[in-house]
Amino acid sequence: MTVPGRNMTDAMESASPERVYCFDFDGVLCDSLNESLLTSYNAYFKRDAKSVAEIDPAVRDFFYKHRHLVRPAGEYYVLFYAFEKGETVVEQDRFLQLKAGLMREMNDHAERFYASRQRFKQDLDSWLGLHRLYPECIDFLEQRSHRFFIVSNKDRESVVALSRHHGYSNRIIEIYSKEMGTDKRILLNKLIEDQGLNPSTCRIVFVDDHAGTLGEVRQLPLELYQAAWGYTGRLESEAIRSIRSLDELP
Repeated sequence: MTVPGRNMTDAMESASPERVYCFDFDGVLCDSLNESLLTSYNAYFKRDAKSVAEIDPAVRDFFYKHRHLVRPAGEYYVLFYAFEKGETVVEQDRFLQLKAGLMREMNDHAERFYASRQRFKQDLDSWLGLHRLYPECIDFLEQRSHRFFIVSNKDRESVVALSRHHGYSNRIIEIYSKEMGTDKRILLNKLIEDQGLNPSTCRIVFVDDHAGTLGEVRQLPLELYQAAWGYTGRLESEAIRSIRSLDELP
């Protein structure tokens, strides 16, 4: 579906140009922290844990502390690798250094990760129960009529299942997911092209929780916001506004 745009005359006459909303999924709309922990833990250690209680608390706490560093699923490998090497604190620079030497391992881990998720989904109710809708999104989803796009590293099937489970799948125009790629610059460019969006006549709003992602897409014609409630690291640019709920969006 193409989002309708206005012509230049309409835009000049209007004080409030149309806004097109684009949201990351994990860390913005959906809290999947425990599901990603269990799925990646099982993939890395070749286990079949069904609950967080089955995971060593030291592993769990290390994962929670460093989850914000990860984007595509293969990068979860780096967290468990660092833990096994005895590292207690991993900063962004160190994470990138480790990544550079683990590309093959990360690719293999991504395959195991999605296979592990598919096994989890055989008990769909239990899998869905590992997720929650962020409270910071509820009022926006209930009180505003806007439809929106999803731009995510998550697989499309999971986004569809979870958005149905949480009751807002009918609000999604289209999903740009990991099947199309894991570089959000490419995904957002594709969205703009596919939907025929003209940045001179509409404002394209993109909300993500990851500071690195927001920094990478700054050159695109986007109005950027960081979701302060997600798996968020420190925002390094004052040019990008941090919001405490989706209600703060224009």
